[in-house]
Amino acid sequence: MLRALALSTVVLAAGAAPAGAAKPKIPNPPLLRGAVAADGAVTLVRAQGKQPVVAIHPGWYTVTVSDLSKDRGFHLRGPGVDKTTGVRFDGAVMWGVHFRPGTYRFSSGSTARTFRVG
Repeated sequence: MLRALALSTVVLAAGAAPAGAAKPKIPNPPLLRGAVAADGAVTLVRAQGKQPVVAIHPGWYTVTVSDLSKDRGFHLRGPGVDKTTGVRFDGAVMWGVHFRPGTYRFSSGSTARTFRVG
């Protein structure tokens, strides 16, 4: 009985993390910012500035969209992705998007642009 208790104590201690051990840091996904202006103009830029998105690497991204148009919405479409703010939406949204290799399109009404992933 004493041997079984000692063995279980060793097994529990071996599986426990040290008290001062830090959790691994997981980096935040890159940020892209989309916008629909009041006049319907649509943009998608990198978070670092006003550089338009033309090509990005595959993976997870955080996409924030500011939609100021009352009669148009922001639409992001591509392989495995179909996100929209909707025509009647007015405000801001945040999406987690997994971009796979391929061509993507973002649009607002009749205004559309494309970018490549891969």
